[in-house]
Amino acid sequence: MIRILLVEDNDNDARITESVLKIATRESFMYTRVVDLASAILACDNTQAFDVVLLDLSLPDSSGLTTFTQFNTSTYGCLPVVILSGLSDPKIATEAVKMGAQDYITKDELIPGVICRSLRYAIERHKSSEEHLHRSKIELETARQKLIEIADSLHTKIIR
Repeated sequence: MIRILLVEDNDNDARITESVLKIATRESFMYTRVVDLASAILACDNTQAFDVVLLDLSLPDSSGLTTFTQFNTSTYGCLPVVILSGLSDPKIATEAVKMGAQDYITKDELIPGVICRSLRYAIERHKSSEEHLHRSKIELETARQKLIEIADSLHTKIIR
């Protein structure tokens, strides 16, 4: 089951998104909808509740890339975010991806194949980056322990 947080204030856009998701996801999905950024951040207090976030950039309490920045900062980048926006601006899309969004889909591109692929890739890329980060932390800790051993060894030799 794919657990989706849909951050969309427009009722009609939310209904269309839900319809497309029903067609797109061959496996079952569950989505929770919130209508503003503050509610999205609150909903993510338990990041285990969602696999991916579909985030509109134009919300009552935030707009533009500030929406993504505030969401990502507030949730510590713990969830993959696919931006689903009415803004069809390649510069904004490119900047959003550079800032950490997994994908940028305009609402006029919202078709089952596109949304399904985007959600799956976003989830897998996020898992992959989490695994890479975990391995890097382990390698860093191992190197730190070796340095401590070398320092202790040198210290012992100097004292003798």
